[in-house]
Amino acid sequence: MAQPDKLLKEQKYDRQLRLWGDHGQEALESAHVLFSPENLLDSDPSFFCRFTVVVATQLPESVCRSSDHLRISNTVAYCHIIESHPDNALEDLRLDKPFPELREHFQSYDLDHMEKKDHSHTPWIVIVAKYLAQWYSETNGRIPKTYKEKEDFRDLIRQGILKNENGMPEDEENFEEAIKNVNTALNTTQIPSNIEDIFNDDCCINITKQTPPFWILARALKEFVTKEGQGNLPVRGTIPDMIADSGKYIKLQNVLAFFLLFAGAAAQEVIKIVTKQFVIFNNTYIYSGMSQTSATYQL
Repeated sequence: MAQPDKLLKEQKYDRQLRLWGDHGQEALESAHVLFSPENLLDSDPSFFCRFTVVVATQLPESVCRSSDHLRISNTVAYCHIIESHPDNALEDLRLDKPFPELREHFQSYDLDHMEKKDHSHTPWIVIVAKYLAQWYSETNGRIPKTYKEKEDFRDLIRQGILKNENGMPEDEENFEEAIKNVNTALNTTQIPSNIEDIFNDDCCINITKQTPPFWILARALKEFVTKEGQGNLPVRGTIPDMIADSGKYIKLQNVLAFFLLFAGAAAQEVIKIVTKQFVIFNNTYIYSGMSQTSATYQL
């Protein structure tokens, strides 16, 4: 029987183990950093000439660009590695900054005048959004941040749970989900610092005919954030599993997916603008047959 530690290791390094096996993984883990590239460039710059490929991480780009020994035959390449599937990633719900279509969707719910079945099957995201709007009206638009404020916000949600004929709270699991997810649902929408660094990079700002595809895509994303995104990155377009009837869940998911579709279309058009290729589609009309909603956008 496999040991628990080995099972955890196999789960964590599944892809690596499939690539180079147990022996290769053990060799990689036992490897040690024997030198500093920056120090070698000063003390023994010819050291790198013996290699066909040099891979370095966390090395300042200025160091690479200033070293002739790292620019042999102009084969040096600079890459930005972005973790696309980070552990413990927070859901991208935009409850603090809902885009217009999402805000309208939240407003379409009237929790005070619902039948019990609909009330107990309303997605917890909608519940948090509705009570956040109420909280804003009482706090001049300030999102709950401190422990006490979040506890007060949870109490506000608890007050919305339906009562039975004896005045006791009904068993509404969706409200319990809302209370449980307050911390993660109320995270502030902002652009991560590593993405800001990419946006501010000279390679992203000054696009030329020789610009690699990565930087063209980064520039397209930057343009979207500045214009259509109104300072925000595109929505991921996914929501977690939750207690809700299929109709409400799918409708909420479609609203987020619709915005993601628009973001993709806008980015494609920005790429055309940045690269000065093709003809852009201005005054774009997008229709979602699933949610039966449409919108018009100008680039």
